[in-house]
Amino acid sequence: MRRPMLRAFVAIAASALSLAIAAPAFAHMHREVGRFETTVGWVEEPAFGGFRNAVQIGIARPAAGGDEHAEGEEDPGTPVTDAKLQVEVIFGGPDGTTKTEGLELAPAFGSPGEYRAFLIPTEPGTYTFHIFGTIGDTEFDEMYTSGEDGPVEGDTGQYHDIREPTDVQFPVKAPSNADLDEKVDTEATRVAALASSADDSAGTATILAIVGVALGALALLLSLIRRPKKAVA
Repeated sequence: MRRPMLRAFVAIAASALSLAIAAPAFAHMHREVGRFETTVGWVEEPAFGGFRNAVQIGIARPAAGGDEHAEGEEDPGTPVTDAKLQVEVIFGGPDGTTKTEGLELAPAFGSPGEYRAFLIPTEPGTYTFHIFGTIGDTEFDEMYTSGEDGPVEGDTGQYHDIREPTDVQFPVKAPSNADLDEKVDTEATRVAALASSADDSAGTATILAIVGVALGALALLLSLIRRPKKAVA
């Protein structure tokens, strides 16, 4: 193969590789924030409750032909590697009250521009990622919500709600967390009722014992009172 053809082949291969890296992740949400492109979702999708997963965000400058970058910045399309971010994971929409503390989004090994925070989502449903911190000298503070409520104006795509693992279990479906909670609640109610009944029985036995002792003492007293007196000599 002549050198010009070899160079052309290498260029084509490099372009294909860069497109593969830059291609939108499956079932992730994409949003332009200022002069950055962000891609957010779960590392493993579809995502299931009770299994280890991770919040994932990819950050890059706009691809060629997009917004102009500031003087001294790297070329457009370059993954951003100087982000210092945390994520607050919220169960439900942005106004949900069940949430984590801020989790560090650490750089992913071997994947420049990608950051992850690991956790185990235990409850099926909608989740919101509140991602905040800095990208270089730029303040960053964005909300990304999963499922049907996720996409807002300017977003493309969405990331999955957490699903019940029973959706894909085979051949035997293990009980879900909700099923286990219901069984525990039912058993706790039954045990409480038994304990209450035992307390009532114990209370009744105690009362009967006290009444028995009192009746015995009264009978003894009556027998002493009714005893015939001896005749005086």
